[in-house]
Amino acid sequence: MKPNYNNNNRNNNRKRNNYFTQNIQRDGEYFIEKKMIQQLQNDAIRIFRELAKGDIDVNEYYGYLAHPTLSKVLNDAAIYNLIKYTEVLSALDFKIAAMSSYQQQVPQETINIREEYRCKHEVYNAIYYNIQNFIITKDANFIIAMIDQTRKYRRYI
Repeated sequence: MKPNYNNNNRNNNRKRNNYFTQNIQRDGEYFIEKKMIQQLQNDAIRIFRELAKGDIDVNEYYGYLAHPTLSKVLNDAAIYNLIKYTEVLSALDFKIAAMSSYQQQVPQETINIREEYRCKHEVYNAIYYNIQNFIITKDANFIIAMIDQTRKYRRYI
């Protein structure tokens, strides 16, 4: 029988081959316990990206997302990036305000960089808010809301 190569099959294959499936295949269903915290920290951004792209089924991998170690690592990564991008955004806003107060032209490159960091700030603000609420409530709807809120910003993750 000829295999069916329609879009749904490609999307289903893509969803199956995500962070969780790769780690389960390689290290078994208890892979989180086998990983060092540093490894999970390095993986956090990948998990955020795959969630935003829709590659991770929240219902299927709920148990992994709710795992206390992984959810803490995701929360820590979210707050770290939120603070980092807030600081950069504040510095750029200060620079722009100072230049404006001295009636200096703000270079377009500075405006473009500010916009990029505003988007990064937005995405990590949404991630942090929703991860924090997910940890408190264990309600998967917060992860789903995070996916919806970050979808248009996923290139900034």
